[in-house]
Amino acid sequence: MYKLSELLPILGLAITVIVEIQADGYYTITSPGSIRPNTKYSIYVSVYEVQDNARIGLTLKGPDYSKNTEIVVPPNSGESATFEFGDIKNGIYTLIAQGLSGIIFENSTNLEYIENPPMVYLQTDKAMYKFGDTIQFRAIFLDQYLLPAKVNQQISIVLKDSQNNTVERFDDVVLNTGVYKGKLKLAEQVIAGEWSIQAFVGQQMLAEKIIEVKDYEPPSFEVALDIPSHVTLNENEFVVGVRARYDANSPVSGSCVLNIIPEKKRAIRMIHQLENGNKEIPIYMYEIGRNIQNVIVNVTVEDTVHNIRTISKVVRIVPHLHVISMPSMSYECHEPNEVFLYRALIYNYNGDPIDVDDNVLVTLNPGTNGGAETFVSHVNDEGYIDVKIECSNYRTIIVTINYEDSQKSGKIELKQRNDNSKEGIHVNTQFPTIDGPMEVHLASREPFSSFICVIVGRGNIVYSNIIEVPNGGWSQTHTFFITPTYEMMPEAHMFVNFIKSGKMVSYETTFSVKSEFKNTLTFDTPEIIKPGTILSLSIFTEPNSYVGLLGMDKDALMLQTENNLNTRKIFNDLSNVQSKTPKAYLHINSPYPGETAGLVTLTNANYYLVHEPVAKEKNLISKHFTPRNYFETFAFVDYVSVTGYDEVPTKLPTTSFKSWVITGFALSPKTGFTLTTSLAMKTVKNIYVDIDLPNFVKKGRTVILEAEVYNYLQKRMRCAVSLENKKNEFEFVTEKKFARGIAYSDDIQPGKSKKIDFQIRPRVRGMITLKVYASCPLASYVNIKKLRVL
Repeated sequence: MYKLSELLPILGLAITVIVEIQADGYYTITSPGSIRPNTKYSIYVSVYEVQDNARIGLTLKGPDYSKNTEIVVPPNSGESATFEFGDIKNGIYTLIAQGLSGIIFENSTNLEYIENPPMVYLQTDKAMYKFGDTIQFRAIFLDQYLLPAKVNQQISIVLKDSQNNTVERFDDVVLNTGVYKGKLKLAEQVIAGEWSIQAFVGQQMLAEKIIEVKDYEPPSFEVALDIPSHVTLNENEFVVGVRARYDANSPVSGSCVLNIIPEKKRAIRMIHQLENGNKEIPIYMYEIGRNIQNVIVNVTVEDTVHNIRTISKVVRIVPHLHVISMPSMSYECHEPNEVFLYRALIYNYNGDPIDVDDNVLVTLNPGTNGGAETFVSHVNDEGYIDVKIECSNYRTIIVTINYEDSQKSGKIELKQRNDNSKEGIHVNTQFPTIDGPMEVHLASREPFSSFICVIVGRGNIVYSNIIEVPNGGWSQTHTFFITPTYEMMPEAHMFVNFIKSGKMVSYETTFSVKSEFKNTLTFDTPEIIKPGTILSLSIFTEPNSYVGLLGMDKDALMLQTENNLNTRKIFNDLSNVQSKTPKAYLHINSPYPGETAGLVTLTNANYYLVHEPVAKEKNLISKHFTPRNYFETFAFVDYVSVTGYDEVPTKLPTTSFKSWVITGFALSPKTGFTLTTSLAMKTVKNIYVDIDLPNFVKKGRTVILEAEVYNYLQKRMRCAVSLENKKNEFEFVTEKKFARGIAYSDDIQPGKSKKIDFQIRPRVRGMITLKVYASCPLASYVNIKKLRVL
């Protein structure tokens, strides 16, 4: 028993503990060590070894604030209480707990006040502007639950030029939906350079966005650069396709200067004349080096009247076109025949998962303890492959995955459960997900019949429960399951404790939950669409959501992302919202139960704990070359969806042979924020031909390739489609109409398409080039793709 109320004032500490204990019974009160304005504050109260219901009074006091509540806790159980704060002031806040009946006590602690500024994200319609343009922007204000933030201070948005002069200041910011939208038309003559958009709450700047303002005119013609985003080390070459047009029917006559800039060799410069506005230029790998690197491809086109247009893209040279992620892990086995899941991830470099029908070879090798086992498996829709592992008596198991021409291994360390097993609280599930079962194992030096489990997410208690050993028994180990919630994402802290012979035994750990948004936003876009078309987007989201759409050039999205929203940054910011145990409390009670989770614990029991913080992974940020080109934005649309379903008309630019992307976010007062991106839409005019390729084919085997011709003319048309084979990399089957690789479509109605099959038999291994032509009386088109041959 401790009586510190007389000692603490002498020491000058900001905590008071007053304990008057009944002869029997124990209590434990757990709550966050810090409070924030405009949020909730949850307290969990439990009692142990009491005979009757315990009536507990809880009071929170602070500057101009005082609230109290009472809860009734049945014997050997727990109950929660929650206070909701508005815009409370900075100062000293005190939690006072009193046992009024059932168990008599009084205890208190000071809490640390923490500012709770909103998370602010700025979005502009472009990353680069020219003189006379209109800058459009959105400022999104979110709280720690990704809901629209409540802000009671003045909000200001300030635009500054490259010399830090204030160009415009928006002080009329009102947040009815959590989003503020503004715009500013630039003068015809302004200071060029890097401008900034800054968001202030009161005097504190919470977000800044850098944009670029340049003095230039849009090009008199458009240049498209068709290159692969990734090239493997074993390829001999890749093709750069240059296409320049004043409009769809007017190709550019002139020259193109191609600069290939590797990271580890001198730049390669080539000059070619355009042929009907097009040029295909092979780039040989031996010239740039077979190294893993980023290669900048820069093309400058000059027409006959000396108009110049420059465009750049990045080709990434990689070992394979896909990535196999094989984490190493350790697992504590509780039973000899226990089975658990090991999860690996296979995805393409563009971020897409591999095909669920692809065979994946999995090998389990326990080393000297047994023979290796190999079997065929498949990934799920997200690219994950789950491997069932049986504990047996192995100490280590090497998991090897073979997919296509690449191989990766991961190591599993198995720890057999025994009396000397590691003490503590352990999350056994490798990748916990929201609403999925998460397995947790408690191992203690002391036997227990039940224990308290408290989880803190984003600064507050989001889970609290008393978990009992089955059949009223006692144990030193127990495995249980918890279902993670959105409040535990992306990272949460678990604190478990129980009382044994008057002592509190407690353990802590930190775990991560796969990040995902609670709100949803979906819409579909066509792959191919005619320029200038009014596209009607069918958009689904949570009712009463504020929806913001941004339609832009795909090159801008891929290469100049600074103007857009970033999912990773939003989730990273959530990780920084944590509770803190007051420093004064730690000074006298260190180490302190709940310290990792930022909790304070009031109890009349003595305590000791095992504290095992979990190391966080470091985020590696890589920089890459960002071309400075003019990119076109075609949509910056906002509305509030009342029903959750809307048809939104959006007009596409008249530019041909371009790819466009629509990104969107939705912010609901109920389910919060979400962010999504559509697939790229390619605008083509007159006709377009595409060819559908499998992931790979085997050398010498016949494969049917399906070409599809789209007619965007105003009249029906019959087209000739041919598949070029100049390098003799494959052969056509002997059917007469395919002998020369030429086929004719039936009449294609306006706005429709026809499919044509080509049967080929590859003669070589590696990446072979497939060039398919479509020729109609009024138009023609060529498409180049690569096919992997094993």
